[in-house]
Amino acid sequence: MFFHKALVLATVLLLALANVAIAEDPPHYLTQWGSYGSGPGQFVTPFGVAIDAAGHVFMTDRDNYRIQKFDASGNFLLSWGSPGAGNGQFINADNVAVDGQGNVYVSDWENMRIQKFDNDGTYITQWGSYGNSPGQFNRPYGMAIDGGFLYIADLRNQRVQKFTTGGVYVLDWSVSPGQPVSVAVNGAGIVYVVDNLNYQVLKYTPTGTLLGQWGATGSGPGQFVDPYGIAVDSAQNVYVTDRNNHRVQKFTPNGDFILEWGSLGAGDGQFEFPAGVTIGSNGNIYVIDAHNYRVQVFGQLAIAVEPTSWTNVKTLYR
Repeated sequence: MFFHKALVLATVLLLALANVAIAEDPPHYLTQWGSYGSGPGQFVTPFGVAIDAAGHVFMTDRDNYRIQKFDASGNFLLSWGSPGAGNGQFINADNVAVDGQGNVYVSDWENMRIQKFDNDGTYITQWGSYGNSPGQFNRPYGMAIDGGFLYIADLRNQRVQKFTTGGVYVLDWSVSPGQPVSVAVNGAGIVYVVDNLNYQVLKYTPTGTLLGQWGATGSGPGQFVDPYGIAVDSAQNVYVTDRNNHRVQKFTPNGDFILEWGSLGAGDGQFEFPAGVTIGSNGNIYVIDAHNYRVQVFGQLAIAVEPTSWTNVKTLYR
């Protein structure tokens, strides 16, 4: 009899532990930096953000015609750029990406080109010109690195172009009728593209075969009003900045809504026109809060666990 009761209790305990209640909350606000201006650590039009393997944060400052580099805590390290069309100059530097070697890529929007720099802003090379042929651009926007390849949202050509990180054209695919503004790639090589015109996120293979899509216009879960930035975490969940809803939304890899955070304002965790978003190796989420002239950093998502103890199980079955 004792053995039978012990076996029943053990079975109940295992079943209870297998069904531990897990609740996922929005990430915690951690810190922020930035203000309006042209000094170090200030911004006029912050837009794109990327993080290297060492935790350095790179941000595009469009109307100051420069890139700024910070450490992971937001301390200013350096900047480069000036207005113009020469090497290392920009006219509307829109977005930024960093490869595994720490090289920095900038989409130079009005100059219709991509510029490549080392980690401290020394010019390396560039490619692109105005047009719709392979390797040409009509407003290059968001970018994403996957190994030795760079994906670029070619906005007004309504396509995504894929290059080697040395600038060699590989292929492209159409996002028409649409308006691709940003790109992200997950650990399996799946490419996500924000189609701002149709309020959607599109999911592709690395060669451009459409796998799925989600989104519609509106303010409900999974809906967007002016979606822009996109990033993927280590669990392959997808984060999208929803600019005119002043929030960030999180989805599963297949587009199922998980959670959202943010509201209109200038307080901690509030946004006015959130733009670029990226995720560090520690899981921290960096969101460009464009019209508040800052970047906000949020911690890893909190996991609340309701434990089931052996004492509780024994009490239930006495």
